[in-house]
Order: sequence, then C-alpha cells, then structure tokens
Amino acid sequence: MKATLSEVTPIVAMVIIAIVLITCIANNINHGI
Repeated sequence: MKATLSEVTPIVAMVIIAIVLITCIANNINHGI
C-alpha cells in the first residue's frame, strides 16, 4: 500500500496542478475576450 500511495501521490499532485493552471488560463482568456 505504501508503494502504491508513493506512486499515486505525485500523479495526483500533477493532475491537481494541471487543473489549476488550466483554470487560471481559461479565466485569463475569458477576461481577455
């Protein structure tokens, strides 16, 4: 279980960061338009 968590945690973190970046970019585009 520990190995699985250590493997999944970085992936989840990257996904969360990607979603945040996409949301920020989308907001900037919407405000720009």
